[in-house]
Amino acid sequence: MEMLRRGLLMSVLMLIFWDSSTGQVTIWLDDFDGYPDGTTSASNNNVANPDPDWVTGGCVACIDTADWWEIRSGTLEARDVNEVVFFQTEEIDISGFSNIRLSLDISESGDHEGPYFGLDACADQTNEDYVNVLYRIDGGSWNLVKNFLNWCGLYDSCGSHTLYGDDGINSGDCRDNDTDWGSALVVQTGLMGNTLDLRLETINSSDTELIRFDNLKIEGSILLPVTLRSFKVTARGNRVQLDWQTASETNNDYFQVERAASFNQSIWETLATIPGAGISNDLLSYSYEDLNPYPGIVYYRLKQVDFDGGFTYSSIESVVMELIKAPYPNPAREHLIVPFAELSNIPPDIRLFDISAKEILVPQRQERSQIRLDLTTVSAGTYIVISGGNTLNKHYVLIIR
Repeated sequence: MEMLRRGLLMSVLMLIFWDSSTGQVTIWLDDFDGYPDGTTSASNNNVANPDPDWVTGGCVACIDTADWWEIRSGTLEARDVNEVVFFQTEEIDISGFSNIRLSLDISESGDHEGPYFGLDACADQTNEDYVNVLYRIDGGSWNLVKNFLNWCGLYDSCGSHTLYGDDGINSGDCRDNDTDWGSALVVQTGLMGNTLDLRLETINSSDTELIRFDNLKIEGSILLPVTLRSFKVTARGNRVQLDWQTASETNNDYFQVERAASFNQSIWETLATIPGAGISNDLLSYSYEDLNPYPGIVYYRLKQVDFDGGFTYSSIESVVMELIKAPYPNPAREHLIVPFAELSNIPPDIRLFDISAKEILVPQRQERSQIRLDLTTVSAGTYIVISGGNTLNKHYVLIIR
């Protein structure tokens, strides 16, 4: 029965902040479609950042009317760019994301020259053709995606670029038709920070050579405010112990412990507010004790609240409370709890006597399914507790220390 009940319960759980991410989403994208030929700067579509989405620059004065570094037929295209030109994005907000991944398609046509250092015409390094993909995090230094296809050929210098022309293996003459990279999906993963800039640099030295860039995309995994590693609810006598652990926290203001009765799970009551750690990457433990649970099946959940008021819920956990019938604790010190299950009439009639049969008057307070007797003014000794009414009385020997 318990397995069946839990199985049914699992079908309605709200599994909200157990994982650190909800999968890859696109943070920034430009496929260069929809721009007219000749475009060299994107129209701004980011209200939060007034900078252009992207711009081209570099030695644009080196480009004559027959050559270009601009949008052509839905791609960003370089034709006979004899000096280095660049493309650079705006500062892209990547805060709130993890596992940042940038990717773009780069293709070439024609016979591009590689890094040659022989005693021939190719010793002129101004003819070296390459593409550099660079990125920087939080306005820091630029980082190069090096030697992406891992085919440096005969010359180590090609490791200072992302993609480059002939590999030089089949011939020492760069004017021969050695293998170029053709097309490549350049990918850089594992980035993390608050802002990201992307820069492309390229050069090619012939009007028969074209380099094209397309489908520039930045993706990431959404960071949720809290990575909840565990949430456990355990019955301990007439109390319920709640324990949970977080593996990481981002802007976590506090947790609310919420409870619902078995007869109406749609109504949740807040039992306590537990301060969060704010920002943490350590394993942190939290706990709370429900001193007055409902009898039967009781449901619990955590409401995690951010500093900005946003919130998420944990899964729902339940426990079956078979409440102790006899008054507790015994021996007692400051108070005595008498469960309703042990009372023979309502309203309850709880009386306390010493061993000489003298009644001791003590404050009493009803708390949901029980009565709490305040014993702070009662001396240590042996007493008799009578619960019930005139028709049926139940007697208990109580020790007060």
